[in-house]
Amino acid sequence: MFKKFIGLAFTASLLAGCAQGQKIDYSGRSFEATPVKEGQTIALAVQDNRAAIKSGEKSPDFVGKQRDGWGIPYDVRTSSGQPLSSDVTGMITNALTRGGGKVTTATVTPNMTDAQAKEALAASGANRRLYVTIQEWRSDSLMRTSIYYDVTTKVLDQSNQLLAEKTIQGEEAIDQAAMYNGGSAISSVFQRAIETMLRDPGLRAALQ
Repeated sequence: MFKKFIGLAFTASLLAGCAQGQKIDYSGRSFEATPVKEGQTIALAVQDNRAAIKSGEKSPDFVGKQRDGWGIPYDVRTSSGQPLSSDVTGMITNALTRGGGKVTTATVTPNMTDAQAKEALAASGANRRLYVTIQEWRSDSLMRTSIYYDVTTKVLDQSNQLLAEKTIQGEEAIDQAAMYNGGSAISSVFQRAIETMLRDPGLRAALQ
């Protein structure tokens, strides 16, 4: 019995070492092109509205938890070291640019009000403004990984009037060792969710 306990403790300690310092690569993801009117000027802002980020409980590069053999959680961060909102901004910018748009980005902070974020977008003078807010975006891994997301995208015109809006919410689970290969299994789930959102007919029509 004692030997069994020692064996379990040793395994748990090894898993603890594996759980610490994990990162997920989002910046390396390339979204499918989002078709827009050729030469359309688009201002993009991605705001991280996750409660733990707004309160300062977690840093902006927090993207989930990896648990050790005892179930103790350790924070998982972006591989880039940049805020999650910056990684998502880069991915969406790439998709819009390849779709024919001319994209500028507006800097918004988690605690900006909706009106302040729209002012930041308006400063660009772009024909269309894409305002993306992240309410939830995290993974939680032990023997399996649970993935949670809640993201809203709004398309605004030059007067900041709403033209289209789409929200994606979901909870998914994957059974593989999700943190291998830079967490590619996890980042692919989020990529698929964002791409699904950007395929929304209403959003695409508003970007023309």
